Amino acid sequence: MTRWMFSRLGVMLPFVVALLIAAMLPGASMARPPRLNASSCQLDGYLNLTDQLGTVSPFKSERECLRYVRKGGDLYSTPQAWWSQWKDGSEPVWCHNTINVANLDPTAVYKVHVVIDPLTGMATHVDQSFTLVFRADGTAYISVPYEECGGAPYAVYAEVFDSGGNLLTTKADKLWA
Repeated sequence: MTRWMFSRLGVMLPFVVALLIAAMLPGASMARPPRLNASSCQLDGYLNLTDQLGTVSPFKSERECLRYVRKGGDLYSTPQAWWSQWKDGSEPVWCHNTINVANLDPTAVYKVHVVIDPLTGMATHVDQSFTLVFRADGTAYISVPYEECGGAPYAVYAEVFDSGGNLLTTKADKLWA
């Protein structure tokens, strides 16, 4: 390499490193769940509200929730999970079971523990943990391919944890292959 190439590399390297770091960070345009107002605390609503995105409810009563809002605190919905499924057209047919989670902080890291249990006892049992991936709309997901899509029901279960290992939400369902 020539001296000119080394000097160019020295000038460009900080910019390349900065671009790589910026590419790894969540985008500033990533959607965040909306803040809620004090009326959300009413009628046991405080049970599904939190003071920080991606955490469970710290409120023990409607009064405590309202007091927090009056002091200028922000309210968010607690994390909520749901299952969805799609099948590809390959042979054998694969089901893609997706756990979706809303109301998380898109700048944080979350793990999900997934169990797929065949109710017939004939198929593969899945029991694994994954890191959730965020979509641009602010929801997070992980999709688990499952080969035994043959018309039999199977149980799916997910537990969502924050980076400290605290359980945030669970979702169980019965899906049909």
